[in-house]
Amino acid sequence: MINSKYFADYFTDLLNTYGSDYGKNFKIYADEGELKAEVKTYGETPIQYTSGIAEIIGSTMVPLRDLKLDTYTLQLKLFVDLQLNGFSDENESNNLNDVRDILTNIVSTLNGVTVTQTENDIVTKMTLSFEYPTIGNRTNVGFINDCLIMYLNVDIAVFNEGINSNEGRIVINNEEISFTTATITRKKTAQQYDFKGSENSQTIIESQGISIDIVLPTTTGNVSSLIMNDILNGGNEALNVYVETPLASRRFIGTFGDDSVNLNIAKNMGYNISIVESRPNVLKYSDEWKIQTSTTATESITTTKANSTIYWGDNSVDFAEEIGTYTHTYTDNKSTHTIRIYEG
Repeated sequence: MINSKYFADYFTDLLNTYGSDYGKNFKIYADEGELKAEVKTYGETPIQYTSGIAEIIGSTMVPLRDLKLDTYTLQLKLFVDLQLNGFSDENESNNLNDVRDILTNIVSTLNGVTVTQTENDIVTKMTLSFEYPTIGNRTNVGFINDCLIMYLNVDIAVFNEGINSNEGRIVINNEEISFTTATITRKKTAQQYDFKGSENSQTIIESQGISIDIVLPTTTGNVSSLIMNDILNGGNEALNVYVETPLASRRFIGTFGDDSVNLNIAKNMGYNISIVESRPNVLKYSDEWKIQTSTTATESITTTKANSTIYWGDNSVDFAEEIGTYTHTYTDNKSTHTIRIYEG
């Protein structure tokens, strides 16, 4: 089961971080009983922070043997003391607006964030999807004479030993793209061979390459401009592509395959694109690329920009995070290699 105490502590830290600029302090509890027990220890002393409760209000369990792939709805209930700094209409308005702004900032900044909980040596990852805060009734909750309840609902996707899609990255020409979905495929061309006098056969993969189908919003970035230019004009433009997952990563030279842009009235434009691994010698290279020929068994390249990528021409790739000299020794017994360096 998900640990409510973990989220009580998580949201206490989160709210205090975002609330520091407003001079606000928060304390979140796992249930109402825990909150009331602590309030009693204060007696007549005013509570100088905004208190709240983090409680699970819904869940969906998926039975998958040893894996946990569940979803929960957590409700954060904040008791906003409208007269925390004294009785006045101005304090009432400021206290409410400050808390609402803090919650709105959290939603805008952290929607889709993945957090990790470790309990009994089991690591569980959770992705949080926030709704915008809503305001409930003005009331007296017993420990606060005049408060307004504010709600923040959070959908939580829980998985242990799993890998969330947020942990995957696709970088094109040194710009990480924000995709809604991405499907990475290794496309293979196979030939089936039959054995003479036998019903058995075997399949041999004769060629293969990687392709990525991506759905993403249209933005004002450099990659978005490249996509639009390819849709309208074509071009066979060389792309420096990096794909990363927690299990493996890959750098390759690719180009755009089929791509399209969707225009719907009053909605953001969106792309459907594919990136395919391509033969480097048939592509067009922008000024961000440097191309040179090597005829030696060992070659050195000095980069002029950080975060450059060196394709040595023998399926070897180096990522030059810092400006410097990088050396490579060839072992394929070829006399000539074409080196392509992306320094965008």
